[in-house]
Amino acid sequence: MNYLETYLVFKNKNMAEEYARSKKKRFLDSGAFTAFTLWKKINIQEYIEFIKKNKQFFELYANLDVIGDYKATKKNQKIMENAGLKPLPTYHIWEPREYFEELVDRYDYIWLWGLVPYARQPQKIDSMLNYCFHYIITNKKKIKFHGRWMTNPLFMKKFPFYSVDSTGWLAWWKFKTILFFENGSLKSMNAQKIRSKYWVDWWIKHHENLNSQNIKAIYQYVDYITKLHQAKWMEYRL
Repeated sequence: MNYLETYLVFKNKNMAEEYARSKKKRFLDSGAFTAFTLWKKINIQEYIEFIKKNKQFFELYANLDVIGDYKATKKNQKIMENAGLKPLPTYHIWEPREYFEELVDRYDYIWLWGLVPYARQPQKIDSMLNYCFHYIITNKKKIKFHGRWMTNPLFMKKFPFYSVDSTGWLAWWKFKTILFFENGSLKSMNAQKIRSKYWVDWWIKHHENLNSQNIKAIYQYVDYITKLHQAKWMEYRL
């Protein structure tokens, strides 16, 4: 399992030192969404040079997508490819389906993005993902999908993503919640119950332990999901 890092955060760091600490290669995100929310602009040539300089430390790296402009995203993909790179193409799930189908015809690993704006509309996310997976199954396309910020247990269980990521495991501590993996499900317990069942203010004094427990539970769930989907990969049914 790789670490997903953001270019905006890591562009001024020594990647050799970062790799030495974990001995794991990174999955590099351009940071386009963060830049979008902060009204910043990422220079694609600088992004390209950073990747070339540190290529040995990355397992994968994403295209520099442009929020709300799939044509610009497509242009950036071409610029990066012309520079000798092989970035993971990005498809925001609200974009034209013709663009999605074009990506499916050209690539075998696609970054699905755009789930966050619909976080409170799970039915809409479900409908969009249904389309993506149904399309590759009915057209017999052997495509791998990476679900950006897609660690919702229900969606992970329903859709056979090849890989997913999010920082959700850190948020559980913020909301005073501990996770457990039990009988094929990811379950949670509120801090009030944790204090009475374990010890007073455990979640405050031992936040590192809590995060470790939460990530352990998520790993267990991911292992379960992986085994569940291995047998039926490319046999997805609506």
